Amino acid sequence: MRRVHSAAFLFLLFTGAVFPACGATAPNLARLGAKSRAPASASDVSGDLLKKYEEESVEESETIADPLKLWNKTWFHFNDKLYFWFIKPVSTGYGFLFYPRVVRVGIRNFIVNLGFPGRFFNNALQGRPIATASELARFLLNTTLGVVGFWDPATRLFHLKTHPEDFDQTLGVWRIGMGVYLTWPFMGPSSIRGTFGLLGDWVFDPVVTTWPIVLLNWLNSTSLGENEYETLLKMALDPYTAIRTGYVQNRKKLIAE
Repeated sequence: MRRVHSAAFLFLLFTGAVFPACGATAPNLARLGAKSRAPASASDVSGDLLKKYEEESVEESETIADPLKLWNKTWFHFNDKLYFWFIKPVSTGYGFLFYPRVVRVGIRNFIVNLGFPGRFFNNALQGRPIATASELARFLLNTTLGVVGFWDPATRLFHLKTHPEDFDQTLGVWRIGMGVYLTWPFMGPSSIRGTFGLLGDWVFDPVVTTWPIVLLNWLNSTSLGENEYETLLKMALDPYTAIRTGYVQNRKKLIAE
C-alpha cells in the first residue's frame, strides 16, 4: 500500500514539475545504453536478462503500469531509428578511428573514473559503507597510478571492483515505487521514479550531465560491443515489451543486490 501511495504522489508531482523541465535537459545516453537505453536502454538490459527473457511469463511484462503506451511507443520507435541510423554507423566509424581496442578500453576506464561522484554519493545514501570506501579508494588509485583513470590498477592490482549505483536505485532502496512506465527521447526506458532519479544523477554524475562525455561514452561502449540492444531485438517477438520487461526486471535486480 505504501508503494501505491508513493507512486501516486510521484505521479502528481511529476505531472506538475517534470514535463516542463524535461524539455530543457540533456539526454541520458549513458544510462540507456548500461545503464546501456536503442539508445539509452542497453545498460539496463543485462546479458542474464537476455538469456532469461524467453522463460519469463507474460504477467511479468506487466509488473509496471503502462497507461501512456502511445507516447512510449512513439519514442521507442524514435530511439530505435536513432540507434540504427546514427549511433551504430557513427560508432563503427569511431571504432576504425580508434582501431586498437586497448585505446577504447582506456577511454572506457577514463569515463568510469569520471563517474566516481555518482557512485560514491549513492552508495553512501544507501548505507553501504564498504562500497563507499571502495569507490573512494578506486578513484584515488586510478586517478594517480592509473593516469587520470585511463588505466585501472584498482581492479588489476588491488581487486577493487566498481559498485555502480544511481539515484533511481537509491530511491528504490528507500522503498519508493517505480510509478508508471515512461519512454523518453534519447534517454529510452524509464519510470516516474527513474525520471526523478535522473534529476538526482545530474547533480552528482558528470557522465550524465556533460553532453560530449555522454556521446563519447555511447559511441565508445557500442564500438566495444557492450550494447546488447540488437541481441534483444533478435530474440524478441515484441521488442517494445521486451525492452519494458528488461528495464523493470533489471532495475529490481540492481536494487535487490
